[in-house]
Amino acid sequence: MAFAIFSSAQGRIDDHAASHLEIYYRIERGSAVRILPGGSLQVDGTVDFMTYVNGFSALKWRQYAGLDEVCLNLVLGGSGIVRIFGVEHGSPEPVQIKQVPFSPENGSGTLAISVCLENFDLIGFSVSSEESTTATLVKG
Repeated sequence: MAFAIFSSAQGRIDDHAASHLEIYYRIERGSAVRILPGGSLQVDGTVDFMTYVNGFSALKWRQYAGLDEVCLNLVLGGSGIVRIFGVEHGSPEPVQIKQVPFSPENGSGTLAISVCLENFDLIGFSVSSEESTTATLVKG
């Protein structure tokens, strides 16, 4: 399953979506800036993607399509941490499932993070830059 950062394949978003970026991501700490052309997202802090567009309905996919596991594929630049969160059945708050660091030094600009859907109604992720550095989310 793919996560969307923006609404179109060309990296452009329509006028309405540009005014409501919270349907794609929420800035928890710091800032996030779209870099054109290409539409990558420069993160200085923490950006949460458990949103309307990017939250993954694990319960529905497990129930109706028989999926047990999905893979989050991201292309990143800079240094930071990707955190995977899940909302457990009957719980209102997400819990952290995994945390995966990335940096140019460890060659992990492309991440493929496997996520088990068992026990979760909703799955999401966040991207955090390391202190005093910037992370770039190129594609997801």
